[in-house]
Amino acid sequence: MKKLFLAFITLLTAQVVYALSSPYATYYRSGRGLLMGDAYTTLADDESTLFYNPALLGHHDGLSVYALNVGVGAPDVWKDSDKFDNVSDDPVEIAGDFMNYPVHVHLSSVPGLKLENFGISFLYNLELNVLLYNQVHPFMEIDYRYDRGFVAGYAHSLGSGKAGQLSIGGSVKYISREGLYNRYSLLGTEILDAISSDDNENLKDIATSLGLGKDSAWGVDLGLDYRSEFSGGKYAAGIVVQDVADTRFRDESNPDAQIPDQDMAVSLGSSYTFSFGSLLDLTFSADLQQINKGLPFERLVHFGTMIDLPVIDIMAGYNKGGFSYGLELDVFFMKLFAGVYRSDIGPKEKSVKSKRMLVYLSLMDFSFDGLY
Repeated sequence: MKKLFLAFITLLTAQVVYALSSPYATYYRSGRGLLMGDAYTTLADDESTLFYNPALLGHHDGLSVYALNVGVGAPDVWKDSDKFDNVSDDPVEIAGDFMNYPVHVHLSSVPGLKLENFGISFLYNLELNVLLYNQVHPFMEIDYRYDRGFVAGYAHSLGSGKAGQLSIGGSVKYISREGLYNRYSLLGTEILDAISSDDNENLKDIATSLGLGKDSAWGVDLGLDYRSEFSGGKYAAGIVVQDVADTRFRDESNPDAQIPDQDMAVSLGSSYTFSFGSLLDLTFSADLQQINKGLPFERLVHFGTMIDLPVIDIMAGYNKGGFSYGLELDVFFMKLFAGVYRSDIGPKEKSVKSKRMLVYLSLMDFSFDGLY
């Protein structure tokens, strides 16, 4: 009964905050989460907690340090290696070869720590997405973000026991973003004018004239998380509102700047974990993400699963973009995982399936329970 009541409150809250539909830019996603279809709202109890739901801090004890980590992402070039063989010097032929092929480059690092129910993470995140589409009238869409900053949060547990534990949390983030989000016609003069302008002496000047800008902004996230244990496992459910009232970026020095904003996003999540002794845990998770964006239902749903073994974890997931899968090696103070995930990018009428690979390495993670 309590679980049904929580689900009702969650859905009701989602309807209350149902807001405007607009493009949504993320500033960091967990590599493990992406390999699980990004169904990670209730599972982000690692270095990515503050990028998913600050309420998860309410279930943390002791001290956890995430000293050094780095994630790298790129298109699945192994499968598409033929596209990069013998690339032509002719722009027309290049456009034909890479038409509707989503180019993706990603580099990130999020060192941080958690002390009891408080946490702080520092952010370095670079992402570039380029998509060339429309064979008749070619357009090039560029989405570039270079973020630096931090996010700090705190959560409070409202009680625990047989009825389970409910935590409420909030976080404040500061992001310095250099970015560009715009679409350009390859048959138009905008790019040519930027390149040929006498005022543009280098690549940075050209990018600035095309809309590259830089600004800093503060944002707020709020979340709830509920979890309970049952014989042989545990259940969790949560709701998070990220970038409350939107996080906006405006470059006052460049009125033509097109910096991608962080629009408010509401997500629901749930997960079940079944424990089979000390050798095996089996987790299933499901998320409804960005439910305030007016997207079709099939683009909201994310599913994930993980088989947790003593040294190796096996992850798989599904979202509208397709299936994802990967392996994680966890040995002493080293955590390494790699895999392939898919993303469905662009609006419904011209969405493109993007297949990406990622590698993530974390060193010197350690935790101490029960400091007091």
